[in-house]
Amino acid sequence: MIITILAIGYIFYFGIISNRPVHALYAFLLIVLFFPKGGNNFIYFTIEELPGVSMAIVLQSIASFAICLNMLRFKDYHSRIPRILRLFCHLVFITIIVSFTMGMIRQLAGDPLVSAVKAEELAWNVHMLMGLIFLLGCIAFIRQIQQLEMIFMIILMGGMALVVESILYVYLALPLPLVNYVFHESGRYHSIFYFDFVSLVFVIFASIGFILYFGFTRNFRTIYILIPLLFLPILPTFQRTPIISNILIVIIFLLLYKNVSFISSLIILSVFVIGSQILLSKADEIIGNLEFFSVRPEYFESYLRSWVSRAGAYVRGLEISFYALPFGVGAARMPFVMGSPTTPTFLSDFVQPGEMESFYTDIASRGWITGPHNFYVNFFGEYGLFGIILIIMFIYMCVKGFKVTRKSGKRISKHQQKLFASQIASHAILLGIGFWLIFYHYIYYWLLFFLLFVILFTPEECIAPNKN
Repeated sequence: MIITILAIGYIFYFGIISNRPVHALYAFLLIVLFFPKGGNNFIYFTIEELPGVSMAIVLQSIASFAICLNMLRFKDYHSRIPRILRLFCHLVFITIIVSFTMGMIRQLAGDPLVSAVKAEELAWNVHMLMGLIFLLGCIAFIRQIQQLEMIFMIILMGGMALVVESILYVYLALPLPLVNYVFHESGRYHSIFYFDFVSLVFVIFASIGFILYFGFTRNFRTIYILIPLLFLPILPTFQRTPIISNILIVIIFLLLYKNVSFISSLIILSVFVIGSQILLSKADEIIGNLEFFSVRPEYFESYLRSWVSRAGAYVRGLEISFYALPFGVGAARMPFVMGSPTTPTFLSDFVQPGEMESFYTDIASRGWITGPHNFYVNFFGEYGLFGIILIIMFIYMCVKGFKVTRKSGKRISKHQQKLFASQIASHAILLGIGFWLIFYHYIYYWLLFFLLFVILFTPEECIAPNKN
């Protein structure tokens, strides 16, 4: 009853009577970033009437509905949508509809490839749909650079909340309330605010990019001290690739800001990525035996072995992807079908003996339920041909946006410089995420991902300077 009253009040204020529709975007972002959704079972607050559906999903859906109501009230935004974003939105929406429809058909028909999944996993497409609504809301309601900067600040607040939380619960190990919900059952830190220890790195990546934005546009160099602090929440999650991606974002931003040539940038980035892999593989000799890493003792020493074994997951993921063409297995179902005995192992000839073969066999025999550990393979498997088309669209938009940004250079007016800085920050974050997704198989915060495309392609004339 209380939830219903609050929901009606929220929709009435933010969706109907508010004269500032951009506030609906701020409220939605605050709910996404700060409503608790952690816990050892990945769901903290649940609804008894809807087993498996978290309160966070319900509240985010309500907030998304308020944004939709505002778009119905303010219909002049259609002309503001660039052609490439319009095409992108249509493609994403069609992909969601096809995936959900085919997934339900397979579930109802009792396809042996698709095992039973929980309600939240059936509704996994909701995350992408809410990201799409947020994208359209940003195009419709962001009219000044100050409004865009407010979104940057909210996301940055989310990153700093992770820093404070990790210091209190992990590094100081204070006996504070909810400590059991801050750590995963494996002992890895994943925060009370986020879905798991993988999804929180999206907020870290975006926070680093936006710190760079504010530092360059405000000539406020002291803010850069926050960047090392944002590594603190990453270490206790015991993920290695985000460490590289964090540094990669900084390097890419500087290369773009200094307008370094493409060839020189490619050489610098290649040297960094290769060097970082070698360094991480040798790190066990330096810090791998520290007590801090006792939760995952192979954190560094197994780095190269992890690469090899994950290749087995890539092969198994591709087998599922090709077998499930043209529509895929459905959103969030790859981990459940990777071990399906009905899928033939027709790519097993590509599996090399050793760690790769062991991991591949373990997955295929359902001894280990996991995804392909690669977003691109996972997306292909879950969405089929539509997934491939969307991945190509992602890459095309990144390349096209990069060319437009490079041509613009550091513009003349202060307002133009802010737009330029926001674009190169978006490029840096996207490339950092793109590298990280080679090793992880899903995107939870689609709204952050789509926001970066809005920044890249919204015409300059659609975002006015701040009012004095």
